[in-house]
Amino acid sequence: MTEENVLEDNEINEIDDIESEEDGNSNTKSKSEKFKEIAPKRMREAIKKIRLIGNLSSKSYEFEPKQVAKMMETLELEVSNVRKLFESMGAKEEVEFSFDD
Repeated sequence: MTEENVLEDNEINEIDDIESEEDGNSNTKSKSEKFKEIAPKRMREAIKKIRLIGNLSSKSYEFEPKQVAKMMETLELEVSNVRKLFESMGAKEEVEFSFDD
């Protein structure tokens, strides 16, 4: 994955802090409370982006089955990595996407 596409842990924490500030959260909130506030927003954003990918299936675009298979494989791998993060609390494999072989 290119450097510009990879968020380091400290950058992710900064984003979390910004989101908390924007939502009017103070530092007195517990980690659980912060999770409950941030997770739904991120889930809504992820679902919206996945639906936008689905829009690529319309007649407005032309694609090869191989391209679609690669997109689905990448999405499934990334979801699997997120699941592993929650199960193991940390271990992850970086996923990269490109139509180039």
